Amino acid sequence: MQEFTTVGKRSLYRNPASILSSVPSPPRAGIIVVVIPPNAQTHEILFVVQGDSASLYDTPTGCGNFGFPKGHKSKSDKSMIHCALRECYEETGLKFSEDDLLKHPHTQRPVSISFMSNRMYIVRLDVKPSVSIDGVEIVNYEWLSINDALQKQMSSFTMKILSIFMRQIINHRWLPITIGEPHICAVDALIKSAKKAKS
Repeated sequence: MQEFTTVGKRSLYRNPASILSSVPSPPRAGIIVVVIPPNAQTHEILFVVQGDSASLYDTPTGCGNFGFPKGHKSKSDKSMIHCALRECYEETGLKFSEDDLLKHPHTQRPVSISFMSNRMYIVRLDVKPSVSIDGVEIVNYEWLSINDALQKQMSSFTMKILSIFMRQIINHRWLPITIGEPHICAVDALIKSAKKAKS
């Protein structure tokens, strides 16, 4: 379906996807759920797989992508934290509170990963919880290590968040996860590759 649009004296047919891409997208917030068993050297992160029920600001190209539970901030959300907790619950059935979020050791404020106007928070658990998805917006989920996640199809947004997440873990040692420089370089290479594909 195309839409007839007039620009100056010229008439153009525009694809709805291109029209929506010019609409400013509300900020997104979400939760990175990390499971680290006690006294273990392993970790697993919850990734959800996006379905083809794209929202107003998403495109069908996101279908099949692995990402974190997240969503756009709505008018009913009192804060970005509220948005993140709500979206995580809606997409995974995992109900967290602000008290569950990983805190800075000195300020006791929730740790967040910021990218443009988007914000991701972190929840650390000892055991994997039961996840419930709707099968429409989210069609699947997997618990993956960072190394395994790099083998999956991800959006450039998810890759950027993952890159910042890894760097902040190394710099601040928020979590007892060992991340090698090759992993960070691998994510950076994927981001560059995605940018070249778009250009």
